[in-house]
Amino acid sequence: MYRKLPESEDSVLGYYVTGTVTMDEIREIHRDIDRAMDEHGTVRLLVDVRDMAAPEPGAVWEDLKLTPEYLRSVEKYAIIGDSRW
Repeated sequence: MYRKLPESEDSVLGYYVTGTVTMDEIREIHRDIDRAMDEHGTVRLLVDVRDMAAPEPGAVWEDLKLTPEYLRSVEKYAIIGDSRW
C-alpha cells in the first residue's frame, strides 16, 4: 500500500510505502508522476520505504520498464530506508 504525502505539490512528489506494493499501485504512482512530468517537465521524488515489505514480482517489472524514461525527467530522487533495505 502507498499514500501520497500531503506535502506533495506541483513537481515535488512524495510517497510513503507500507506492506507489499502491487502492480496496480505501481501503475497508479506512475500515472501520478507522468501527470507531473507532462505539466512541469521534470519532477523531484521522495519515497519512504522503511515499512515496505518485498514488492510483488510484477510490480518490480512494471517499475523497471519505465526507469529509462524517468531517468531523463527526474531531477532529484530520494529514498528513505532502513538497514533492511
